Amino acid sequence: MNSPLTYWLSRLTEGVNSDEIELEPAQLELADLEIGKLDLIRLSLTLVRTREDVLVSGFAVSAVSQSCVRCLKTVTTPINAQIELLVRPFGLRTDPRSGRGRDTDKEVAESEQNTLADGTLYYSGESFSISDEVRQAVAVEIPGEPVCSKACRGLCPSCGIDRNIDSCRCEEQKSGDSRWTKLQQLIEETGDQESD
Repeated sequence: MNSPLTYWLSRLTEGVNSDEIELEPAQLELADLEIGKLDLIRLSLTLVRTREDVLVSGFAVSAVSQSCVRCLKTVTTPINAQIELLVRPFGLRTDPRSGRGRDTDKEVAESEQNTLADGTLYYSGESFSISDEVRQAVAVEIPGEPVCSKACRGLCPSCGIDRNIDSCRCEEQKSGDSRWTKLQQLIEETGDQESD
């Protein structure tokens, strides 16, 4: 583990620990995704250690510049990802039925660490990394289909003009596919009958 988000238990004091970190997207393997340009990621974390457990909470702040999917203008979206994670060593899982701890080494795949859907990260050894969890939290906040505004009219598919700035006559001039004429007539007739 050589991540900047690797924490050694021996360096965390019992009680509250704080960490402020700035990361390049490449350090979280977010630079090569086709998501646009992600700015520097600023992390503000609180790590509360009690013996072997560590509660990690905080947020990751950044911004991503992408192209509007309708008109291709650049859109900058703020990213504010919440981080909340309980870090525990293997073997300290609690049985939900009895509330007692149980040995989990046999239940967890053999790896250095394993994160469950409930936000618990299990580790072995003297350190743990939260890089994967931070990467996922940031990635979820990035819009899949960004738009500059809900009212964006986009580009004309025929002439390419930005319909937010100017209008074109492509729709008026479009003669249409004659195979759909009968269907269009039926739609218009149905619409007229509904309005009566």
